[in-house]
Amino acid sequence: MEATANDYSRDEISARLTADGDRVVVELTGEFDLAGVGFVSTAIVDAISAGGRDVVVDLAGVSFMDASTLRAVLHGRSLVATRGGRLTVRAARPGARRLFEACDLTELIESGDAVATAGSPVTALGTWVRVPNSDRPISHLSGDGRDPRRANSER
Repeated sequence: MEATANDYSRDEISARLTADGDRVVVELTGEFDLAGVGFVSTAIVDAISAGGRDVVVDLAGVSFMDASTLRAVLHGRSLVATRGGRLTVRAARPGARRLFEACDLTELIESGDAVATAGSPVTALGTWVRVPNSDRPISHLSGDGRDPRRANSER
């Protein structure tokens, strides 16, 4: 198959399909939620119809995606697999990466694309706030840090 490209757009979202050899790249751009699921599904089906064995979903231009978008990608993976191919994802931004990590789907991300792997810190943990240790259980502390169960004995 020779290199070709098709562009699709609707509202604030777009897709560009580029076929080259045995793979078709679907470059998505915009914010994808439930309203964009049909758009993602159509782009992946069109990529399959373009004749490439493998499909790569490029998320570099995706500023937001939710679980419904992830479901559309997983459905596309199933469709590609029935034709003997493989669907992978590349260039996911941190929010999308966290979604793949939370769903234990990092195997979809192309090898060589930086993502948290076994033994490395999960990127989502970098957003947590450090809480100082206390020698008393948190559930028993009052607003001033004293244990209310001992309030009478401390007087």
